[in-house]
Amino acid sequence: MGIIMNTEDIIDKLAETNPHAIVLEPRSTFNRAIIESSPDGKLVYSSEKIIRAFMDEDEMSEEEAIEYFEYNTVRAIDYMPKAHRPLLKYTEEE
Repeated sequence: MGIIMNTEDIIDKLAETNPHAIVLEPRSTFNRAIIESSPDGKLVYSSEKIIRAFMDEDEMSEEEAIEYFEYNTVRAIDYMPKAHRPLLKYTEEE
């Protein structure tokens, strides 16, 4: 089993390997969904945790949060520079 790192440790370590890696904003919402960094130097976010953050922080229903996530987050990532854009993981390993 590997070492479990907190979000700030993941971001700090990633800044050393890819200082241009994109961190989604606002960090108060998205940082809680960071689960790891990829071997090619990108942040990996849990889509489920992002949706949960929208529900918790903005009092959205699950349906509203999914729609907001798909329209605003997924679409925005498509326009980010490919070498630095974050990745979304849709299923979590427990």
